[in-house]
Amino acid sequence: MRDTFDFPAPPFQSRRPTGTPMTKTEQTRMWGNSVCPPQADALVRANAAHLAAKEIAA
Repeated sequence: MRDTFDFPAPPFQSRRPTGTPMTKTEQTRMWGNSVCPPQADALVRANAAHLAAKEIAA
């Protein structure tokens, strides 16, 4: 699943901060709530291009 979403290894921990293991269902839910890095990059570039232009001009 990690490769499908283009995440670096390891993207999610299989344990909670308390040290107890997460179930496969919980781990899968984490994948479902994630945003793939390439998609996040594309969204930021598309919606904040004006900010990059201001920074270059400054």
